[in-house]
Amino acid sequence: GVEVALRKERRVDEIEEGRTKRRRAAADDATDGDVGPAFPSSIGRLTTLRFLDMSSNLLRGTIPRSVLGLPQLEVFHASSNDLEGTFPHFESDALRVLDLSRNRFHGRLHGDLFGHPDV
Repeated sequence: GVEVALRKERRVDEIEEGRTKRRRAAADDATDGDVGPAFPSSIGRLTTLRFLDMSSNLLRGTIPRSVLGLPQLEVFHASSNDLEGTFPHFESDALRVLDLSRNRFHGRLHGDLFGHPDV
């Protein structure tokens, strides 16, 4: 199987009401501003991908359909980005771990998540 983990972190200082507060933020070599890159749809071409960790990469927008349709995906981490929209529906029956925390998703999770109709 294939495993992909893309993480590159940097420290960013924020000034909030006269105090300096530290927070972790992902850095992208191609982006040097407030707007992060879109989630790369080309990952969807990795049809044997089993593990994908895209956490803390300042990704914005939605998760591409090509990624949602990966047939063998077991673990998907995309926490701490700027992803948005309704909760995505992953088509993989192999999916066992899903972390979409600290994003801007809304709505209801799909009833057949993780292959269990009662989740």
